[in-house]
Amino acid sequence: MPSLRVRFPVFGEIGDVEGDVDLDLDAARRIFADEFADLASREGVNAVRVEESQTGVGASGYAFEVVIEVSRLVIDDMSRLIAFGGWVLWLVDKVRRRRGDAAPPTVSDSTTLGAVAAAWVAPSTDLTGRFFVGSQRLNGQQLAPDETDERIVWASAFQDEDRGDLLIVFLSSDLVVLGQVLVPIRLHFGGPDGYELRSGSEARRLFREWNGFGGHAPG
Repeated sequence: MPSLRVRFPVFGEIGDVEGDVDLDLDAARRIFADEFADLASREGVNAVRVEESQTGVGASGYAFEVVIEVSRLVIDDMSRLIAFGGWVLWLVDKVRRRRGDAAPPTVSDSTTLGAVAAAWVAPSTDLTGRFFVGSQRLNGQQLAPDETDERIVWASAFQDEDRGDLLIVFLSSDLVVLGQVLVPIRLHFGGPDGYELRSGSEARRLFREWNGFGGHAPG
């Protein structure tokens, strides 16, 4: 079942961070009961769970993971994906306020990264007609799938088949968006012949124009 997943470092009410951590997941469910109930009431949400987890690289910290099980429609519909990215950010803010510090969340889930990326860029970027392709880590490939921290750069991709391009949004695992670019796809369907094969020079020209390089290759 599709889901959105965010891991949060433990704090005093949920686990003893000074010694051997004994996570109290019931405490997490109780402390954030209103937030979890709010999320569970959203259209397209099937369940909200809390699980034991770890955060960082090399199992460097204990965490509790909030899992929001959603219907496939949330993933396939861009407006819903944007909305749920906003709800993930809302939950992150609620947890950080309760902790009383700036300890960041950790996300290595492709869909969650894509939802947050869409929510971040939506106010300034028209995502109409795009669909979410997926998210991929760009460095740290030697790490286990769930291991990530602020050293790792992720890329979430959103494709427009009619225009023939990919919107790539770069972000880190603590949900900080770093930037975005438009990348032309050389072969795409459309036009009088049913498809268009762009030459390498044409694709490079479009990349420079779309990304504000004024027709010149970036330095």
